[in-house]
Amino acid sequence: MIRKTVFSLVSFVLFVHASAGHATARDYDVRDFGAVGDGVTLDTEAIQAAIDKCAAEGGGRVVLAGGRVYLSGGVVLRSNVTLLIDAGSVLRGSLDKDDYPDITPKLPYLYTERFTRQLIYAERERNIGIAGQGTIDGQGFRRTGCSSGTSGT
Repeated sequence: MIRKTVFSLVSFVLFVHASAGHATARDYDVRDFGAVGDGVTLDTEAIQAAIDKCAAEGGGRVVLAGGRVYLSGGVVLRSNVTLLIDAGSVLRGSLDKDDYPDITPKLPYLYTERFTRQLIYAERERNIGIAGQGTIDGQGFRRTGCSSGTSGT
């Protein structure tokens, strides 16, 4: 009888804990944070605000929806956040280097000093992801002196 009661109690606690985790996860549409998604307006601040709010409230999905093009500089993913890019939507990297924060990774590797600007960055975060059937378009690297549309890599 005691075993059955303990088993039932443990099962109940696990169920409540699992349910609570799903109940707190929600979607954060970047348009609710001011993103325009017209491919011209820089949406970095709105995307980062959605990521930060999502993380602060326990996690969920930050959604780029509506078949729009969201122009962005660098954003930093936080723990328990999934960046969801819906089908038809595009996360497009800005061509302006100044739209990307200069972040030197804390984890040393061969090119630590060389690559300090990223479109999507995370370090020492957990339970993060990038999902969806949309597109991430970094627009490539353009060297000065190359003709228009020529990729430098």
